[in-house]
Amino acid sequence: MRITYRTIGLLVVAAIGVSSAAEESERSLELLRERFAAAQLDRSVSQGRVRELMDTIEEDGTWPGIDYDDVSRTGFQHRSHLDNMLHLARAFRQGDSGFQGDAELRDVVLSALDFWLENDFICDNWWHNEIGTPGHMVNILLLLEDELSEEQLAKGVAIASRANFDGVGARPGGDFVKIAELKAQRGVIERDADVVERATQAIRDELRITTGRGIQPDFSFHHRHDGVYTVSYGRGYAAAVAGYAANTRDTIFELSDDELSVAVDLELDGIRWTNVHGVYRHVGILNREITRRGAISTDSTRRLVDFLRATDYRRDELEELLEVRREMQEPAHEGTRFYWRSDYLAHQRPTYYVSVRMYSSRNHSMESPHNQEGLKNHHLADGSNFVSRTGREYDGIFPVWDWQKIPGTTVVQKPELPGAGDVQKPGLTGFVGGASDGEYGFAAFDFESPHDPLQARKAWFFFDDEYVCLGAGIQSDAEHSVATTLDQVLLNGEVAVNGEPLERGEHALEDVAWIHHNGVGYVFPSETSVHIANQAVTGHWRRLTRQSWATEDEVEEDVFKAWLNHGEQPAGASYEYIVLPDADAGETASYGNGPVTLANTSELQAVTHPGLGISQVAFYEAGEIELTDGLSVEVNEPCLVMVRRSGEEVESLTVAEPTQTLDALEVGVSQQLEHPAAEWDAEAGLTRINVDLPEDGYAGQSVVFEF
Repeated sequence: MRITYRTIGLLVVAAIGVSSAAEESERSLELLRERFAAAQLDRSVSQGRVRELMDTIEEDGTWPGIDYDDVSRTGFQHRSHLDNMLHLARAFRQGDSGFQGDAELRDVVLSALDFWLENDFICDNWWHNEIGTPGHMVNILLLLEDELSEEQLAKGVAIASRANFDGVGARPGGDFVKIAELKAQRGVIERDADVVERATQAIRDELRITTGRGIQPDFSFHHRHDGVYTVSYGRGYAAAVAGYAANTRDTIFELSDDELSVAVDLELDGIRWTNVHGVYRHVGILNREITRRGAISTDSTRRLVDFLRATDYRRDELEELLEVRREMQEPAHEGTRFYWRSDYLAHQRPTYYVSVRMYSSRNHSMESPHNQEGLKNHHLADGSNFVSRTGREYDGIFPVWDWQKIPGTTVVQKPELPGAGDVQKPGLTGFVGGASDGEYGFAAFDFESPHDPLQARKAWFFFDDEYVCLGAGIQSDAEHSVATTLDQVLLNGEVAVNGEPLERGEHALEDVAWIHHNGVGYVFPSETSVHIANQAVTGHWRRLTRQSWATEDEVEEDVFKAWLNHGEQPAGASYEYIVLPDADAGETASYGNGPVTLANTSELQAVTHPGLGISQVAFYEAGEIELTDGLSVEVNEPCLVMVRRSGEEVESLTVAEPTQTLDALEVGVSQQLEHPAAEWDAEAGLTRINVDLPEDGYAGQSVVFEF
């Protein structure tokens, strides 16, 4: 090749470019190392715990009280050993821990590390091997890297490397992003930018909407293919994405605002709606984690801080939610949201939160009791309906719960529940859904139990100060009685029935007009027979989970429980009651001028609220109904319809198709309306509205027409 001055110049520029890229890569890796370590040092350290661990460690690097032999799925107390090591490593590095650089502490934590590296414990549960243990190990290595021998570092990296894309858990959904994050952290320790880039790209690939594992089109989250809403995995996904995005900002591995937008949407349009006031994890969305201690707790502020460090997308909403979780601002979030991919409805007002959980033939009733957790969750999604004002109403009740009287459900009262192998069942009916315009909404459940010979049509209609619960066509061939439960919650103060305080005990009451307990009122438009128990109940955790921590030690709680007894083998039984989620006893006693039930049959359930000008109708078959004098609605297919009026004029129409099988239907309204999809039929006196229904992953979503 002929060498020219221009050729030499290009070679010099290329060399500078390579050098600059290498320097940028090195800078990014070092910045990541510092940030990953800082994230660990940002956690609190207990001096008392550090001193106790230093005093009690054995010569072989073990701690007393840990069963090092049990590596089963329900055991593996070895995680406590890893927790201890990480806590000590933080104390060794933290400037204000009182132990920074302490030589004795260094020897203790390295002794514990050597014990682990020598034994390299493998659990029967893949999660510990591919996420739990590597996660602890990589953070210990980040904090102690300068104190480790080459052999210790190499063995530690080998264990951390089990978080990889060839493992059992490397499947799309909640675990995959965490595995990718751990892989990136391991790449930082090894100073290998290619490893970090591959992990980063894997995370980018997961930032998407899907109808498989991951973020659903409605911003619910599915971890498996069973269609069960798994918000715990959704939180893990969001936390991993937010943390990684915050740590990689201003590096060659950073995630863009466009890439992060779907994760922020998951946080604000998904996770936030499963928390009471955006703060407390709501019992209605829990799966097997309901049988873990502390299942009802405040949600993380760390995810929000990390998102705010990483992106400006929807910043105002993230900041507001953070202030609420930090108790620096009163909750103001409100609305009604239905998750058509997961058959879950959330109704939020500033002073209360209500949910309805159902299942259809498109998904399953409940998460399987993996690792022997959630052994009595059989009926947890059978139309469960939980009311929360503070978020703490059900905290700690589960060991003493009657698991066949879950709030909102209609259940055959069997002598005992089936085994754990029968917890998860496929849904049997397709007409399961909800309609919402964002502010108001309702849900309807064509319920057929996969556990018992039981059928019912159940619906819930939500407004501002109240909601209406309807049941019709309740039929069972079982030899045991059938009950619909209003609530089963921790007893807090007096129970009043028809204005009289109720003594502690179990009661079968006649002619009940209203009940009040703990700021919640229950009103019966027709006086009803109700069973109430307000008394101490005992139980234990071992009946719910076989995890090694769970014992048969007696737990006692005071419980309020109210239910309707439909008797044995009911045929066409029904119920109707109104719940006031934030009312005192006086307001409950004087309640009136609220919603009116227009129909409660197996074919049609409908409620209108004259004060709000809102009517909500569940058409289980094609038909028509008069909403007010001179205003009627008819449909040519089963569907859900909500009509909002301003005075006498129809203002909007919300339509949803619960079976998710149709591409169009027609709604007729006996009032002349103008809309591109509407046509006035003068002869019939109807505005005929052609509803083109959403398809694919959006089938079941509400369609709103404004007039």
